[in-house]
Amino acid sequence: MNILYTTFVYNELPYIEAAINYYKKEGCDIFIIDNMSNDGTYEWLVKNNIKCVRFDTNESFDLKILQAELQRHIHMIKPDWVVYGGPDLYYLFDKSIKETIENADNLGYTQLTVRCYGALNTGEKARTPLYKHYFYGVYYRNLEMISKYDESFQMNGDNIILKDIKKLLVPGIMVNYGACKPIEEQKEKLKRRQKAWDNGLKANIGKHFKSGSLVNWTWEKEKCINFHRCRDLKYFKRLNSEN
Repeated sequence: MNILYTTFVYNELPYIEAAINYYKKEGCDIFIIDNMSNDGTYEWLVKNNIKCVRFDTNESFDLKILQAELQRHIHMIKPDWVVYGGPDLYYLFDKSIKETIENADNLGYTQLTVRCYGALNTGEKARTPLYKHYFYGVYYRNLEMISKYDESFQMNGDNIILKDIKKLLVPGIMVNYGACKPIEEQKEKLKRRQKAWDNGLKANIGKHFKSGSLVNWTWEKEKCINFHRCRDLKYFKRLNSEN
C-alpha cells in the first residue's frame, strides 16, 4: 500500500530532517512542495533524494493556493492513502501509521479522525527537535487529515473531503509544534500570511498567527495542558522515546 506523507514547507531546515525521518520510519512515502525557501531547506530535500518541487506564491503564505497545488500533485501521484501534515506536526498511534491505515482500510474506512493538540512555547529556550523540548499546550478539535485517495479528493484547510467518507476515530493523537518555533520565525510567518490576507485570503484562515502575536508567541504555562499529565501521555512518551 502506497501511503503518502505530504506537505508544503518554507524555511524549515531546523525541523525537516526529524519529520522526514519519522514519517519514513512510520511507513510513508514522501512528497514535499517547497514554497521558495531561502535557508537551505530545498537544497537539503534535493541532497537527500526527497521527492519535491518548488512553487512560488510571491512571498505570501496563502493556504488555499498552496493546497490547490499540493492537491494537483496528489492527483498525479494517485497514492492509496494521504497523510497531510507539516514539518512540525506528528501523528502518534498504538501502531505505526502504516499499520493503522492498513487496518482501517481493511475494515472499509476511508478517513481517520484524530484528536489533536497544539504545543506552545511557555518560555522555553528554542531547541530542536521540538517534540523533545516542549510539553505544554492546548487541545484542539478532532481533524480529518488522513484519508484514502480517490478522484474526489479535495483539501479544505485542516480537513480532507471525499465523495464517500467513512470515518474512524482512531486511538492516538496528532501534535502540532508549530507555535513553539522562535519568535523571529513566527513574525516572518505572520508577515507572509498578512500578505495573503491582503491578496484576498479569508481572514479566519490562519487567525492563530494574530492571537500568537498578541502574547509575543509565549503563553502562560499555568493556562496550558501539561502533556506529562494528560490522558494521552503514552503517545507523547512514544514520540520522545522512539525518535
